[in-house]
Amino acid sequence: MDVVIRVIVIGHEGRDHLKILRRIAKGKAILTSTNHTIPLFREFVYEDIVFGIFPKIGARVSEMVGRWAKNSVGDVIEMVMQMLEVCAVLSGLFTI
Repeated sequence: MDVVIRVIVIGHEGRDHLKILRRIAKGKAILTSTNHTIPLFREFVYEDIVFGIFPKIGARVSEMVGRWAKNSVGDVIEMVMQMLEVCAVLSGLFTI
């Protein structure tokens, strides 16, 4: 399986980001049909650096809607709707 390994935390910088990822990209939250985040498979810690290991799933959104792509307007609207659903999931998980 191809994966992406990304630095999430260095020292104290990025701790909030890691906290959010643990909430939305692991466990039961990832199974929600409106949660379109990429699952966080594992965390790898080396000294004060935390790496996240994610599945490699595709290209950037900008590459999906460029001139070469043969996507219909419906395809592009579906991509935008999925991004908006993520915003809705996030606002539901992190209400103040």
